[in-house]
Parts: sequence; C-alpha cells; structure tokens
Amino acid sequence: MEDNLKNKKLGIVIIIVGIIILLYPILSDLLFDHNHSVAITQYKEKISIMDGENLNKQKEENKKYNQQLLNAEDAQIISAGENTVEKEGISYINLLNVGEVLGYVEVPRIDINLPIYHGISKNVLESGVGHMPNTSLPTGEVGTHCVLAAHSGLVRAKLFDDIDKMVEGDVFFVSTLN
Repeated sequence: MEDNLKNKKLGIVIIIVGIIILLYPILSDLLFDHNHSVAITQYKEKISIMDGENLNKQKEENKKYNQQLLNAEDAQIISAGENTVEKEGISYINLLNVGEVLGYVEVPRIDINLPIYHGISKNVLESGVGHMPNTSLPTGEVGTHCVLAAHSGLVRAKLFDDIDKMVEGDVFFVSTLN
C-alpha cells in the first residue's frame, strides 16, 4: 500500500514536470512579449513628455553623429585605412538616450515589436534588438547605414526567429524620437 502511494506521488510529480517542460516555451514567449511591451510603452511615455526643444536638440545631435561617422568613413577610405575619427566629436553613448531603450522596431509580417538597446552585448541580444556601435543611428537620413541585430533560435525568446518568412517588399518600421 505504501509503495503504491509512493508510485502515485512519483507519477504525479513526473506529469507536473512534463507539463512545465511543455509549457516553458509558451510561458517564456509570453513573459518576453510582456517585458518588450513594457519597455516600449515606457519609451513612448518618456518621449511624449519631452518638450519639443529637447526632442529637436536630440534629433540634431543624432544627425551630427551620423554625419561624423560618414565623414570618418570617407576619411578612412581616402587615407588608406588610417583611423581619423575626430576626438572632439559627439559621443555615441549620449545619443538616443531616453532611458534604457533607444527606440523600437516593428515588423508586421512576422508580428514582432521589439525594443532597441545600445550595443550588441550578450545581455542586449538576449533581451531585444541591439544597435551596433560605430554604425549610423536609426534616424532615417539618406546615406546612413544603421545595423540592428537580434537573436533567432533562442529557447526563451522569439525575437527574430521568423525573419526568414519575410519576402522582398515587406516593410518594417524603426521608431526613434517619434
């Protein structure tokens, strides 16, 4: 009788562990989606309360930074690879600095809406989309080259898993500073 009770308890524990294992990807996706939504909502709220003058100042600084990168690239090509970036230029870390998130990317075709963070560290790429330093900020000017990166294939987050389902002509939206 006692062995029978132990076997039933063991069976119940195994079933519960199995259910948890089966539900983990779904629950993990839901948690990450919620965290992404919160990060984007907080970003939008911070942008909405910024005064127009400060917002325009940040936009101008971003444009200057992108121009600084473009000039540095041109100078490097002309000088056969010498690093000629100006020391008194605009610092990357101070730009698009509206809290933790610098913007967000939306891809309707694959139903993603993800926050964009500075850098491409392991923590950043496991949390959302990373902006690669030394590439243009995602501000949309002609001639800029912004590199955004995100993981695919993570067990606990969808991120760019379905990017292979996109086809030529699909659109995506990157939002920074409205």
